[in-house]
Amino acid sequence: MFGIDRLRDFGFSRIIGCRSRALEGVACGLIVALAAFSPAGATPSAEDLEVRPGHVSPNGDGVQDTATLQFTPRSDASADSLDVLAEIVRLADAVVVDSLIAPSRLPVDVAVAVVWDPGALLADGEYGFDVTLDDGTGAVTERVVCVSDQVAPVVTFGAIAPNPFDPTSAPPDNELNVPVEVVGASDDRTTVSVLNAALVAVDTLGVLAGAVDTVLVWDGLTAAGAARASGRYTLRAHAADLAGNEATVERSFLLDHDGPTFADDNPAPVYVDAFPVVLAGSSADNDVVVSVLASVDGGAFFAPSFSTGVPADSVTWEFTIADSAPVPSSRDVTVRAEDAAGHVAEVTYTVGYDTPFPVADSTVVVSGDPVPDGGRITLRSYWNRSGLDVSADFSALDSGWSAGRESVVETSPGVYRIIYDVTPSNTRAPGASLVLVSGDTGFVIATDSLTVTLEDRGPGGKLVGLDRNVFDPETGDRVAIIGESAASVVEVRIFNLAGNLVRRLQGNGQVLWDGHSETGATVASGVYFLRVTVDGLEEIRKVAVKRGGGA
Repeated sequence: MFGIDRLRDFGFSRIIGCRSRALEGVACGLIVALAAFSPAGATPSAEDLEVRPGHVSPNGDGVQDTATLQFTPRSDASADSLDVLAEIVRLADAVVVDSLIAPSRLPVDVAVAVVWDPGALLADGEYGFDVTLDDGTGAVTERVVCVSDQVAPVVTFGAIAPNPFDPTSAPPDNELNVPVEVVGASDDRTTVSVLNAALVAVDTLGVLAGAVDTVLVWDGLTAAGAARASGRYTLRAHAADLAGNEATVERSFLLDHDGPTFADDNPAPVYVDAFPVVLAGSSADNDVVVSVLASVDGGAFFAPSFSTGVPADSVTWEFTIADSAPVPSSRDVTVRAEDAAGHVAEVTYTVGYDTPFPVADSTVVVSGDPVPDGGRITLRSYWNRSGLDVSADFSALDSGWSAGRESVVETSPGVYRIIYDVTPSNTRAPGASLVLVSGDTGFVIATDSLTVTLEDRGPGGKLVGLDRNVFDPETGDRVAIIGESAASVVEVRIFNLAGNLVRRLQGNGQVLWDGHSETGATVASGVYFLRVTVDGLEEIRKVAVKRGGGA
């Protein structure tokens, strides 16, 4: 049957397939043939000879622990079967380490697939799958190479900088530098990704081939060019070789282009009648708050009288404001918080000092409730002090109001008269609340309010206007019933002198009557009453129809 030893004496005669890992290998391995004496034209062969995968890691982890040898026996002779032997040879020392197919008689043209499971750790290196075929006229040995590799690539991150990282800062600090080193083989692949706080990949920095020592750069921007949200991110480098060995390393960093936040970012004024006063609050940051300081009226910044300590994700603080000889006035206290990236946020407290505080006893409407568009409203406001700076906010009543249009006069100690002319064409405001403010030191220290109704009609009491009082429908004339606002819903019911309903119309802003009834007939000459309803308010108007005489 086989002259195996005699075949090996002849060495490798031809390369049939692809190269081994040592020769920049690929998965199908290395196929060679060991030739024997055989009649010309009668050489057996292992067609489609391959081993998959071409790289294995037989370490028992369930990933590429086994390899499958595949081929189809062929023969140029007329035999329908031939003798086959398959052995595994460690190429480093040409030692046979396993027999995959014992000497067997196999049919020609029938595919063969045999799984090799080493069942134990193998030394890393190249292994030849030698398939010897003998059809009686000659014998040949063909080889395909598989690589055993149980060593994973080694990947490490260097010092990532800057960290914290702000993509909106000036160059070069607007880019994150990521040193990456991979120790492995030329066919290893390493993917470096950026993950958000939910560990979802948002960007890929690069795919590295083989052993490298390089620096990758990330701009921290979205595909649209906007800076990504501030927060904690993770760099992940995942390296894998052809044998399925893997290595993953991660490194977190902070992307921060926002300053700290305050629990109260719009504090109400603080009014006191004695010092010292304590301002309390808290500041937080997506990284850490490194300092919290305060300044009074633009002076030097000073430390808090109490703090839970910095650096910290969240800092609770108190500032004590003292004044040994206070005068009635307001003070702006600016609290400044800074994070590790150098971002600064500020909030300003207004501290007002006075004694005694102004107090409103009452405010009454002297005239103008309800007040029509363009009408005048007069108020009288009573306070516990004279010499106050009293003003009224009419914005809830009048969309055209602006500060300073009202007239305020102190008619007697602590009694203030306020006169205001409402601008025309306002929307009706039933129950609008007016706010009165008072202070004597340039800041608001007391308020009062009252309710006034704005009617949506002019001083003349007219809800709508008519573009004519007489018209002739036979000439195509029409009368327009026009509301003061284009947004008003105008409803008109038209009656004759006998009180009969002639026509019903409705529209936004205005309606047109062409002198016809609901049936489409032209009405008779005479006077007609228009019952007009606009936004819930009603009035009666009249118009004359004069047929055949023009308008």
